[in-house]
Amino acid sequence: YGDHRDLHSSPPRRSFDLTRRELAAYFTSPLAYVFIVIFLTLSGGLTFFIGGFLERGQANLAAFFDFHPWLYLFLMPAVGMRLWAEERKSGTIEFLMTLPITTAQAVVGKFLAAWLFAGIALALTFPMWITVNYLGNPDNGVIVAAYLGSWLMAGGFLALSACASALTRNQVVAFVLAAAAGFLFLMSGLEMVQAFFRAFAPESVVVIGASATAGKPGNVVIRNIAANGFTGAVHLVNPRGGTIEGLKVTAAIEDLPHGIDQAIVPLPAAATPATVRKCAERGIEAIVLAASGFAEVDRLGAELQDELDRAIRDTGVRVIGPNTTGHVSTPAGFTS
Repeated sequence: YGDHRDLHSSPPRRSFDLTRRELAAYFTSPLAYVFIVIFLTLSGGLTFFIGGFLERGQANLAAFFDFHPWLYLFLMPAVGMRLWAEERKSGTIEFLMTLPITTAQAVVGKFLAAWLFAGIALALTFPMWITVNYLGNPDNGVIVAAYLGSWLMAGGFLALSACASALTRNQVVAFVLAAAAGFLFLMSGLEMVQAFFRAFAPESVVVIGASATAGKPGNVVIRNIAANGFTGAVHLVNPRGGTIEGLKVTAAIEDLPHGIDQAIVPLPAAATPATVRKCAERGIEAIVLAASGFAEVDRLGAELQDELDRAIRDTGVRVIGPNTTGHVSTPAGFTS
């Protein structure tokens, strides 16, 4: 760490001094330049050959930024794996802790150095920005915001990497842990994953077969939803229309708005296959079926169950039930 007389200063200054030293240390090794070359090569190659930047014929950098999460998934752990693992393995962490800085200042200083290094690599992709302006008339405000968002995302991956690096002396183990954690967070943003969780904690629901008669399943469900303090949108379907429990009633599934997360269906068993198909046509991907009377009853019930199974397989919807009392999501304040 060299001369550390300038670390006898104010706390923010101490973190800055450590950041400066750490950042300079990156460029004393050829690995930093190798990393930058790899990042620039991959980002450019993916943009032009996989993203079809020129073939799109669009004056934006979507083809460029779309691949950044996947680049950061592997490249940021490669940067962050050395932050603490190397210090612990070489024993220099003891010397670092003897400097007049707190643990928090050391963490901030080392993290900022790695984040600035990632920012330098990102900034060196400016020819992409020049290219898109040469070829068209893009919205440069959006591009600036995208660069900022990309840098912040790199910081998120680096934070995971720093945490993993602090858990082990082995840089390879730190890399694997950081990449695995980053992959989990990356997957959590996929529509497939979010749709799975919306089945259990929806933001909007519809009760198909809503009833104004107290004690009937179509009324009990509505009262339970309200009693649990659900704050999302609640839609009701009943051919008679009107209002139930102060909520507007839609006459048919086909008239419902798009974007409803879950349908609760307290209808008789015979009506469930057709209801499943109609819900799927309306974009409802999660359905709770309360009805009984399927294979557990008789042969006709078994045939009806087969029909329901075909409807579910054909549409690809997620179903809880049939013959269920529903489910409860305490964090979402919801019950079906």
